[in-house]
Amino acid sequence: MSRSAIHNHPVHPATIRRFATALLRALHLRQTRQHLARLEPHLLRDIGLTPDQARREASRIMWDAPEAWLQRD
Repeated sequence: MSRSAIHNHPVHPATIRRFATALLRALHLRQTRQHLARLEPHLLRDIGLTPDQARREASRIMWDAPEAWLQRD
């Protein structure tokens, strides 16, 4: 596709908003998982997780979220 053909098709603002929302959610999920990875074992027990479960969750890619978490507000 030529460069001029790309510029002749503007992106709809709603598409940009959906992309930005998805990106922000993924970044927030990554940050949350990083925090989870740093929790002490006694704090993990308080929330019902083992250190191994926390490590597995923290190692997931940032856009890998349960479907229920992705429902639109």
